[in-house]
Amino acid sequence: MLMQGVPFNVEYSKTNRSYCRTCRCYISKDDIRIYIYHYDGPEYYHLNCYTPKVKQYICKSLINII
Repeated sequence: MLMQGVPFNVEYSKTNRSYCRTCRCYISKDDIRIYIYHYDGPEYYHLNCYTPKVKQYICKSLINII
């Protein structure tokens, strides 16, 4: 379940049918995945595939603040 105001959620994969938008591989059941819901449907990512994007976003945000 997504919390209001949070753009993503971290959860265990319920099935092995979802695939990672970064590496295009299926996410195994009970693996940790990032779930992002957009107006056109959900996006799923492996934790290791999505984490570099988060780090890059944080670094860009910090540079803009300084």
